[in-house]
This record gives sequence, C-alpha cells and structure tokens, in this order.
Amino acid sequence: MMKPFLERALEFINVISKESSAFEYGCGTGAGACFLADRGFNVDAIDISPTAIELAKNIAEKRNLKINYNNQDLLEMSRLNKEYDLILDNYCLQSIVTDGDRSKLYSIIKSGLKSSGYYIISTAMYNEGRSYGEDSYYCGDTGIVYDRTSSPEQYNE
Repeated sequence: MMKPFLERALEFINVISKESSAFEYGCGTGAGACFLADRGFNVDAIDISPTAIELAKNIAEKRNLKINYNNQDLLEMSRLNKEYDLILDNYCLQSIVTDGDRSKLYSIIKSGLKSSGYYIISTAMYNEGRSYGEDSYYCGDTGIVYDRTSSPEQYNE
C-alpha cells in the first residue's frame, strides 16, 4: 500500500485546498485516488483495466468519495484535457519500458501539470534488506533484480 509514502510526500507540498485537483494514472482499484479524495482533492483517475475501474468505482461509492474514474490507456491520449495541481503515478511507470513510450508519457504529464503542480511517482525499488531467494539475482551495476522463471514446457507436464 502506498499510504505511508503518500502521507510523507504530502508533508512536503502544500497544494490542498477546496479547488485542488489531482490526476492518477494506473490507479488500479483506486487506493491512491481514494487517499487523495479523502484529503480534499478533486480526483480524476484512469486505468487500462476495466475490471480495476469497476472495482475502484464500487470502493469509492462505499466510502462516499466522489472520484471521476475512467477506463483508459494513458499512452493512447495525446494530452490531458485539463491542468492538475498533482499528478500521481501509482506503480505504473515501471511498466512503461520503451524510451518512446516514456517520452510520450512525460509529454502527456507536462500537458496537464500546472506550473506550480507536483508529479509524484510511486514505484518499486531495490531494498537491500530484502531477501530475494535462490532464484533471484540482484545486479548492483544496473539495479535490476533478475528472477528465474519456469519454462512453459514445465506447465504442460
């Protein structure tokens, strides 16, 4: 859960007012969007998964939170349709791997982030205290953790 991360990040910025707006892409089932809406942000959120969006809508409704959720792929957009005080990446950037897609993502973010706004990225990071096990290898030069996977043939036995 990203709650402790967001609580700490919001301590450093001062954007929350009745008019503050936030946009979350890769929202999944809406934990980040709910966190922001619960703290007074007007939130728009998207995810590529229609199932995740339906779950997010149900969760927000049960919590009495007004969040504008949409099933959409950020990379199919050319720009955001309004400007936001805060844009949140909820473990999405790590799935956007090509230079071209990342460049497009940053262009889209730039189109919708107020000049006084904040862009918060929450992503997986290496933790030196984590035990990766026998089937994993951490490369200190690249910061990549490699996991051994089973071959597809093993599942056909």
